[in-house]
Amino acid sequence: RIDFLNYDYPSLFFKVTCSKGTYIRALAHDIGQQLGCGAYLHNLERTRCGLFSLKDAIDQTLLMQQPEYNLQPHLKSL
Repeated sequence: RIDFLNYDYPSLFFKVTCSKGTYIRALAHDIGQQLGCGAYLHNLERTRCGLFSLKDAIDQTLLMQQPEYNLQPHLKSL
């Protein structure tokens, strides 16, 4: 599934929901080919991978500031 979010020349912003093995960089290239103008991926943000979600992530700076930070409450049983 591709959701187009915004177009601000020359940038096109979209969100893709896909299965593993999908090459998003290749998808950007293919879109550019179809438009006849070429395209490349400027930024890629993975928001979910399997059971893991970016919204449930712990900020890296917090972990670096507090190496003794107890991760156990944040770990879910798989």
